[in-house]
Order: sequence, then C-alpha cells, then structure tokens
Amino acid sequence: MVAAVPLTLLAIVLTVLGISNWTDFNSRIAQASKAVDAQLAAARQSAQEIGAKATALQAQYAELQKRFGDVTVLAGDVSALASKTDVLAAKVERLETSGLPAELRASVEQEIKNYRGYLESLGYHPPATELKVVLKPNDPGNAYYDGERMVFGPKLAGMPDILDHEYTFHALKEINPAFWDAASWKIAAIAQGLSEYLPCSYLGNSTYGAKVFQELGNLFPATVRARGYLANFANSRPFATDASPSSAPPDLPSTEPHNAGETWGGVFWDIRRIVGCKDDVAKCPTADQVLLASWATLKMEPTATADVRLAQDIIQHIRQSGDADQATQVRDAFQRRGLSLPS
Repeated sequence: MVAAVPLTLLAIVLTVLGISNWTDFNSRIAQASKAVDAQLAAARQSAQEIGAKATALQAQYAELQKRFGDVTVLAGDVSALASKTDVLAAKVERLETSGLPAELRASVEQEIKNYRGYLESLGYHPPATELKVVLKPNDPGNAYYDGERMVFGPKLAGMPDILDHEYTFHALKEINPAFWDAASWKIAAIAQGLSEYLPCSYLGNSTYGAKVFQELGNLFPATVRARGYLANFANSRPFATDASPSSAPPDLPSTEPHNAGETWGGVFWDIRRIVGCKDDVAKCPTADQVLLASWATLKMEPTATADVRLAQDIIQHIRQSGDADQATQVRDAFQRRGLSLPS
C-alpha cells in the first residue's frame, strides 16, 4: 500500500505532462535526447570555429613578429627614430642676415629658403652650418661668394637670380669641395655656367642678370651695357679653348670664366629643352637633377679633360634614364658647340 503511493503520483505527473502510456514516454525521451545532441553539436561547431580563428590569429601574429619583431622593440625603434628626427631637424643650415634691413632680410631669407628647397629636391643636402649674407654698400655693382659668405651690393641682394646664383656657388662647393681649389679655367667656366643656369632654370627665364642693367647699368662699360644682360643661355656659342680668340662680351678673354661659362649655360639650356622643358616654365627637375648629379661625381683631375668627362657623364645619366634618343640629342648638342667626344 505504501509502495503504491509513488506510482500513483508518477501516474498523475505523467498525465499532466500529456504522457498516457509507455510509448509516449519513450517518444518524449527520444525527442529530448535529439535536442540535447543538436545543442552539443552546435557547441562543438562553435568551438571548432573559435579554435580555427585562434589558430589563424596565432599564425598572423607569428608572421608579424617575423617581419617586424617584437612590438615592444618596434615601439622603441619608433621612439628612437623620432628622437633622431628631432636632432636632424635642429641641424639645418642657418642664414645669418642680421646686418640686412628688415624688409630686405625677409625677402632674402624667403628666396634662399625656396631655392634651397628646389636644390634639395634634386638631391642636394645643405650643411648644418651658418651661412652669412652681408651687404657691401661701397661696392654696389658686385656680388660674390667667398667660401663662407655671400656678399652683395645692396640692390643686388634683392634680385632673385643674382641671389640664387651666389647660393648655387655655395651649394656647388658643398657638393664637390675639390672644385673650390681647382686652378683651371675649364673648371671655373663649368661652375660659372652651372651656377647661373640653375637659377634661370628655377625661375623659367633663359636671360640672367637683366635687372642688373635696368637698375645699375651706369656702373658698366657701354659695350657691356648694350647687351642688356649678364648672360643669355638661349645661345649657340662654341666652347672656348686655350687658342680661342676673344669673344662677347668684348674686353673679356674667351677663357674668362663668365665668358666661357655662358657656353656651358647654353648647352645646359639645350639639355633642358631636349628633355621637354619649355623656356618660360619654371623648374626642370629632369635636366637639373642630372646636371647636379654629374657635377657631384666630377673628378677635377686631370683638369684638361674635365669638360669631356662631365659631358660623357651627363649623356650616360640620360641614357640610363631609359631615353636613348635624348642621350643622342644631348651628345649632338655638345658636339655642335665644338666639344669633341670619344665614340
């Protein structure tokens, strides 16, 4: 009688659950088992997917470590690089212009900054030194770079091509220091031509020093003043030789650096045209980078062959750029002006 009570209770519970016989009971058990199996299968699938993703992440992290090293080390490298950048930023060329009137000082500093930026884009690295710019009121018609300072007559310092010309002399000395002590009219002529050509190319004007005659023409002889400029690179002048007779400007030997340099500036302008730069368009990186690179590697000795070696290097640079036709045209430009080049 006591044992019958649980069975009676069980029967009541089963009836409440809708189970009227043993078959129903087995059916419900089977359904519940299937539901549990499905949930377990889903859990296993989810676990497998998570495991696969974890494995992939581990592989990616290992690859990153292989390529870049430990992240903490990389962070240290970045910090060190930033520190070095700060030091490099502090080591830049400084202009000393305190002796100039305020308005002129501002224009001089801005012009040199802009022009120096162009030369840097061509591969020039300014020294981390001080460059002095000084005025010489008692010599109004003169401008020069003496190896340490840029010296100008007051009005000349306000003329961009003259200012950039003297800065270029400074740059050429820094790029190839051996040139400064080279006792050769050929070296001097190349440097003179390049130092006048580059500002003209930068400004997009083949005439150098025209403003000098507009403002200071009375300081020059009438024969020179009649030209109306210091140099014109849209020319076809032949290269000077030791045996060349005097040529324009009058009163100057053909081997005088300014005179002979006008031919070099002329052939540089030819190259500018050959590579596709128009006369009145400012800047010609394609030509100017080649010229500066060739100057950088020019060996001063033997000085007698410096002109031929420079020409050959310029031609080779252009050929290496992938344009054999332009290289041939540049070679022809040198030879038309009388420079004999080896075959």
